[in-house]
Order: sequence, then structure tokens, then C-alpha cells
Amino acid sequence: MLITLVFGLIHGFGFAADLPELQLPTERLAELLVGFNLGVEVGQLALVAGATMLVVGLRKIRLALPRPIVVDVASTFLVALGVFWFVSRSYA
Repeated sequence: MLITLVFGLIHGFGFAADLPELQLPTERLAELLVGFNLGVEVGQLALVAGATMLVVGLRKIRLALPRPIVVDVASTFLVALGVFWFVSRSYA
């Protein structure tokens, strides 16, 4: 939970640093930020629901890979994607 909190704070600070560039109307700032955050959460829930349905479907037809392999491959992909985004945004 601590790692999630720290990552969330870092992510939030990065997002907040870009807010002035968006030139959002200050009288609607809270409304726009809440709407953005709700949209992000809905997107994340949809992605998790889709992945869960895919895994359940693959397990039912017995095409699922062993869990450790899936976790290792997915984790490696996500870390590589995160490093790519970090480097491309930091040095671009």
C-alpha cells in the first residue's frame, strides 16, 4: 500500500506540473479534474474487467498458461513500458 501511495503522489505531482499549460478555466478546475479522474478510473476498471474476462475464458477452455509465466511476462512488459515512457518524456 505504501508503494501505491508513493507512486500515486509522484504521478499526481507530474500531472499537476502540466496543468498550467492546459489553460483550464480556474472557476471549473475542480469539476474538470474530478471528471478527468473519474474517466481514468472507469478506463482502468474496464481494462481490468476485460483482462479478467479473457483469463476466465481461457481457463474455461484450458488454454491458460501457468500463472507464474503470465505474471512474469506481464510484469516485464509493464516495467519496460514504464521505463520507455519515463525516458521518452524526461529526455525528449
